[in-house]
Order: sequence, then C-alpha cells, then structure tokens
Amino acid sequence: MNCPASLLEMQHWIAKILTRPLRKMGEDALPIFDEETGREIDEKLTSGPHLTAQQRIGIYNQQFWFRVFTVLQEQYPTLTRLFGFAAFNREVAEPYLLRYPPNHWILAKFGARLPQWLQEEYNQSDKMLVYEAALVDAAYENGTPGQVLSLHADLFAFRAQMLAHEPEHWIHADFPRIEWGPLRHYVLPKR
Repeated sequence: MNCPASLLEMQHWIAKILTRPLRKMGEDALPIFDEETGREIDEKLTSGPHLTAQQRIGIYNQQFWFRVFTVLQEQYPTLTRLFGFAAFNREVAEPYLLRYPPNHWILAKFGARLPQWLQEEYNQSDKMLVYEAALVDAAYENGTPGQVLSLHADLFAFRAQMLAHEPEHWIHADFPRIEWGPLRHYVLPKR
C-alpha cells in the first residue's frame, strides 16, 4: 500500500519531535522546544482551543518518554533497583533509546538490545554487575526456564533479593552481597 509522500514526511517529522529528549520543562510541566523547533511546530501544527501547537505536541513528546522509560523499568527491574528510577532513566534508558530508538509496535521489543548496548557503550566501574544483571533480567523477560547463562556470580539469587524490595528501598540500603568468581553456568529457574 502506498501512502502520499506528504503523509510519510509528516510522520517522520512527528517521530523526530516525539523522540527528542526532555531537557527543559515549562511551568505547565511540558517540554519547552528550542526556538527553531518551536517555529517549525507552529508552522506545521495548529493550536487548539486551550493549548498551543507546541504544548499539544509537547504532551506527546513527554508521554513517549514516560512510556518507554516505564517499559524499560518493567523489563529490567534489577537494573532499575541498582540505579534508582531517575538515574536509570538518565544513565541507561535515555542513551540506550537514543542509540536504538523503538522500531517496532510491540512494547516488549523496546529493550531487546539493552544488554548489547551496555556491553558496547556502558563504561563505568560497575560494568560487569550492570551488564550481567541486564542479561538476567532479559532472560526472565524473554527466556525459557532451563536457559543457561554464563555469569561471574549467581545473579539469579541477587535478583530475587533485589526484587524483594521496591526500587526506592535500594537508594539508601546496601545491595545484597555478591560472590564474584570465574565465569560459571547458571540455569534460569522456573518462575
């Protein structure tokens, strides 16, 4: 099925606006766009009876990020607890989504490449923990019981302890102890 070029162009433009990171918010808690983008929005979209064109698209821009952050937090609950909500969004989710923007309508696929991104791009001193915790979260999200992962610690047990508390708990609490060692095989338990 063919679509008019103008429609395709508008869809690409809207996607570009919606996927812009949230940087500056106004008093109405909606994104403030830079001057050039604001002019472009005002040229392409109309204001409504209660909101300007920028506020209208700003709602969608904001909701896009809120939704994809929530999806990734749900797919990677151990990582969310390691970082806390705000740091997870800022240090993991946003840079990951800027590198690998969602390209599928199934929400569960948004985070499929996160372990790969962590392995390639994440360079903090806790990289092994973060990367292997992501592998375990991904295995729970997409794997089948009995799947084998090669890890440096029993992060399945670590994950269970982390998930026993909400993410806010871990902001001030010590993480469970981890016994690191050489790579060993661990089996994804039944849920």
